[in-house]
Amino acid sequence: MNALSLVIMSAEYIKIFTDELVTLETSGGFLHTGIIQSSKNNFDHFEHFSAEIQELHEIVITLKEKGKDRWDFPIKIKDIISIVRVE
Repeated sequence: MNALSLVIMSAEYIKIFTDELVTLETSGGFLHTGIIQSSKNNFDHFEHFSAEIQELHEIVITLKEKGKDRWDFPIKIKDIISIVRVE
C-alpha cells in the first residue's frame, strides 16, 4: 500500500470506518486487514477528549486469516499511520 495519510488519526476519523472492511497500516510497518466492529469499539466515551488522550486508547480490529478463525487485535490509535477501505 502506498497510501499517504495526511489526516491525524483521531477517534472521530476512525469512527467513520466502523463496520467496514479496512486495511490499517501501523507505525511498525504492519498491514492489518479486518473490520472495526461497532460492537467491540465504543468511541463515544473518548472521542471528545484531546488528541493526546485519544492516542492512548486502543481500538479493536477483527482479523480473519484464510482457513482460520477470527481474532481480535488491539491497536493503539497513536500507532495507526493510515486507514483505507477495502473494496
